[in-house]
Amino acid sequence: MRMRGNAALLAAVGGLGGLPLAAPAQVNLGFEALTPEGQAVGWQARRSDDRFAVDSTVAWAGQRSLRLEGPGGRELARITQRFPAPPATGNRLRIRARIRTEGPATEAGLWVRIDAVDGLLYVDGGGASPEPLERRDAAGAAPAASGQWALYELQAPVFPDAARITVGASVRGGGVAWFDAFAIDSVSTASRPEAARPAAAYLDAALTIIERHAWRAGTLDWATLRREVRAHARGARQPADSHLALRFALGRLGDRHSYLMPPERVRALEHTAVSNARTGRAATQPRSLSLANGTGYLWLPGFAGGTHVGQVEFAQQVQDLVAGLDATPRCGWVLDLRDNNGGNLWPMLVGIGPLLGGGEAGAVLHRNGRSVPYWYSDGRAGLGEYVQLRVPVAYQLRVPAAPVALLIGEETASSAETLVLAFAGRPNARSFGSPTRGLNTVNRTFPLSDGSALVLAVAASRDPLGRTHAGSIPPDEAIVSRHDGAGLEEQPEVRAALDWLGTQTGSCPAGDARSARAIGPITG
Repeated sequence: MRMRGNAALLAAVGGLGGLPLAAPAQVNLGFEALTPEGQAVGWQARRSDDRFAVDSTVAWAGQRSLRLEGPGGRELARITQRFPAPPATGNRLRIRARIRTEGPATEAGLWVRIDAVDGLLYVDGGGASPEPLERRDAAGAAPAASGQWALYELQAPVFPDAARITVGASVRGGGVAWFDAFAIDSVSTASRPEAARPAAAYLDAALTIIERHAWRAGTLDWATLRREVRAHARGARQPADSHLALRFALGRLGDRHSYLMPPERVRALEHTAVSNARTGRAATQPRSLSLANGTGYLWLPGFAGGTHVGQVEFAQQVQDLVAGLDATPRCGWVLDLRDNNGGNLWPMLVGIGPLLGGGEAGAVLHRNGRSVPYWYSDGRAGLGEYVQLRVPVAYQLRVPAAPVALLIGEETASSAETLVLAFAGRPNARSFGSPTRGLNTVNRTFPLSDGSALVLAVAASRDPLGRTHAGSIPPDEAIVSRHDGAGLEEQPEVRAALDWLGTQTGSCPAGDARSARAIGPITG
């Protein structure tokens, strides 16, 4: 017997050993309720072009299911529902659903994200290149073959400061997946045995790294945290079994920037560059254009991973784009960081070096109060006394003091925010758009014994004016962005940037323009 809608939440309790969530806020877990337009009540797509619909011809139980088409390739389509975090009687949240797939190489699964009032605590099961999705039938067996229904399950920690939870269904590949009978409840690990020695030793070593190095480690009661983490790890036999417990510890840090990188992504990043290390989102190429009044425009994506040679090539590619535009002297530049989620600072800092100019670009503030500057000079970027990256042939602008308009937004994060801070206090720079993501702490990677890695926020960022930043960076000029398919120069923040650049003509008298020159090759 199956119950529909919110009743599905309670239907899972008796037979599956779960505990009911108090005051359930979830709706339409069986996709039986429709809007006047025929869409599933309470659910929304991640992107406007994700193709999903309620299907009245296929259902595991009841009358309907949710049909979600894969976008092809390695892209991901997802439909989600967000609700306030309800009180829970166990220490884990459990999401279950029936899933059926059709089509070769079609991957489907569940997804969960938990947020505090000020941002992310935990995410699992999804992304552009997700970790393996947890998929089991009721007996713990492998998922059913294509065309058959299987019971999928995903668990997440319960956080005391959780404000909202988002659950979702995702599909990758060129096929189709159907989802039905979502059930969300609370489970407890209290009855499980303590973690076996390999898992316990692994977890203890990882927690010691976090306690010694994490920027916010001093804000936690470590005796209590270790007790809570051990509770989440009950039943773990091998290191991988304790990953959820370790992610709970990282979420409790509250910095929103620390995370656990799984072994397969660690290996992939050693030789393959991506635009986002956390999700594995595929790398994209920087682009340049000539805008109105001869303004130079540079769109800079995030860049992470890859070989050292690849990092140099990316930095050189960005400088070459600047040089190509600057063949005609530019009296103003637009640097677009709205889609940049960060990554490895050095290739990006070297790449935009010609726009930034030489000198100190900021500093790293460590837990012990030590401040170490980072800088750019003639094709090289470094931290303190050490050069981190250099390009073979560096470029300098024909108009060295040309003003720069920065475009920023809520997707601007991590190292991209560091780039924004590098322009702080410069009279020829101004930012436009909306506040950034607020992940401008400095990350460091710590390898673990099973091939995973802790990526920890270990320091704060200081701008060239000596100000320490925590949280979102507001723009100098706030712009409500509604692109609605508008061309680049019609977008509100771009128009505002061009208007401001048009007032800066005094920075570009004819006598200041000089012949472009290349510096290099650099040796030593």
